[in-house]
Amino acid sequence: MVTEVEVGNAKLELAENYPKQNGIDLILIGATGLNVVGRLIVGSTAAYTIREAPCDVTVVKTDLDNHKIDVKKNSYPEI
Repeated sequence: MVTEVEVGNAKLELAENYPKQNGIDLILIGATGLNVVGRLIVGSTAAYTIREAPCDVTVVKTDLDNHKIDVKKNSYPEI
């Protein structure tokens, strides 16, 4: 795990430049959960990264109250 600060266009740096320059094989990115109007205004960095990244991308989401989602509970309620 490496933490770095880059300056520039977030979509371009995260999805294209940084992975290519550093041999990245997986990008983890958070999703804000904005609605369609919010995505049109702000754009979706996660969506752009999924489309353009030269490596695998995992999107981490939260529920509507911005809490972590219990994957087991939501995917397998019988457990």
